[in-house]
Amino acid sequence: MGEKKRLVKIGVTVSLLIVTALACRYLGYLPNAFFSKLLNFVRTLIYIGIISVWGVSVNRRVVQTQVRILLNCVTLIMVFWLTVREFKFRFVDNPTVIRYLWYSYYIPILLIPLLALLVSFSLGKSEKYRLPKPTLLLFIPTGILILLVMTNDLHEKMFIFPENVPIRTEADYTYGTVFFVAVAWVLVLSLISLVNMRIKSRSTKSAFLRWLPIVPIVVAALNTVLYTSRIPYIRFVTGDIAVLFCLAITGFFEGCIQGGLIQTNTRYYDLFTSSREISAQIVDNNYNVVFSASDASPVKKEDMISAADKSVILPGGRLLHTLKVDGGTAVWSEDVSTLLSLRETLEDRKEELEERRNLLELEYEREKENKTVEEQNRLYDLLQNRTQSQLDSINALVSDYRKADDEERKHKILSKIVILGSFIKRRKDFALSFDYSENISESMLESALGESFRALRLLEIKGEYLVDTRSRASGEQLSEAYDFFECVIETALDGLHYVNVRVCLVKDNIRVSILTDYSGNVNKVRAKYPLAKIEQPDSDGYSFVLEMKGGEVK
Repeated sequence: MGEKKRLVKIGVTVSLLIVTALACRYLGYLPNAFFSKLLNFVRTLIYIGIISVWGVSVNRRVVQTQVRILLNCVTLIMVFWLTVREFKFRFVDNPTVIRYLWYSYYIPILLIPLLALLVSFSLGKSEKYRLPKPTLLLFIPTGILILLVMTNDLHEKMFIFPENVPIRTEADYTYGTVFFVAVAWVLVLSLISLVNMRIKSRSTKSAFLRWLPIVPIVVAALNTVLYTSRIPYIRFVTGDIAVLFCLAITGFFEGCIQGGLIQTNTRYYDLFTSSREISAQIVDNNYNVVFSASDASPVKKEDMISAADKSVILPGGRLLHTLKVDGGTAVWSEDVSTLLSLRETLEDRKEELEERRNLLELEYEREKENKTVEEQNRLYDLLQNRTQSQLDSINALVSDYRKADDEERKHKILSKIVILGSFIKRRKDFALSFDYSENISESMLESALGESFRALRLLEIKGEYLVDTRSRASGEQLSEAYDFFECVIETALDGLHYVNVRVCLVKDNIRVSILTDYSGNVNKVRAKYPLAKIEQPDSDGYSFVLEMKGGEVK
């Protein structure tokens, strides 16, 4: 009831002010000139005050930013209209100036319906919403009509004055084509804005409140018809057009607000009394309840004070929240008993999962140890298979070394062991690297060949090597090239004095060319690499060529 009483008080106050203004108007017809001017001035101040106070209230009530700005523009235009009217009747004597002030009436008449349409476009949007730029095109016809009105003296398409009159006044004229176009434009904008507001309205107000904005529109339209009919004494009864239109426009927008067509942040009482299944209250600074939802549970003042800094849990599983607002505090609670029960369940489940996690970690550690051993065994078997023949050769050489009595033979045996050992070392590097990544740099092959050639010098075997695959060789091809080199060296070691090795890219193929001065048996190489080209250009030695493409021997 508090909100309704407040609205009734405001309505009564505005009505009394309007009655006072009307009394000033009719008393202003008395013969006393000074008294008449004072009453008319007071009357104008009353109307400007009503409209200004309404504009201030719009700033406090309307939520949507763009709607608020547009309504402020409407307020300023109406104040401008009443100010122009006051100057026209009270402060100006020049007929030409008076006529142009009269023309200026149509600036508000044409602009306000357009602003009402823009207001209807903005309803239901977010607070940061801005009208799209194409809507600004609506200002073009309105601007053209205003321009035609203000330049009526040049063409008389709005108001037609009698010919050969010395002074053009509003006392004697007829309406031109532009006037009826302007009236039609105003009616179209007004109807579209009202229909659009009705479509966008989601208000649950009564039908009377939702149709309330129509009343001032009907009154203004009826007054316009009577005003333009020029019935004797009718203008004395209906009042001046500027004041009536300003009051009708204010009544229209206020009716939209009260009918819920324009959303506001007031009417807290209706909000709270209509709320269901929500426990919310607004209290004053002393924590006395001002508004309360119908389903709100009572809350102790001590609990409200405790919840001022941090939400508190009340008995029964309710969580109490507070929020400072102007003049008091918003207090609401929510049932979190289900969440509390769920939290207890989750805590129990957490302990179970923690135990399972510890068990899984132990299992993981054991599995990790087993996998590590398996990986070590796998790598050992891999390296063993790759270098088993060289290890067997080294064992045989060690046996020969023990039997040898000649120092020169011992030196030769040790040199062979070093050569085979360098190959075993480098072959294991290839195997390990290739096991973890297929991408091996050709510099690895260069390093392996370099170490092998240093070992070969122990037997006074000379030679040189070159690796230039332009980074096109795969890791498998580089490994195969080194295996091929090792097989040739092992075969020709006893009769070898010179070796030349080339690993190059030839027509997208990786070619391994080995030129030696060895002229003995090469069946071991033929058996292992049947696709290799083995030629003996002369009796001084063999050349060995192996071509690979895509990691396969060609």
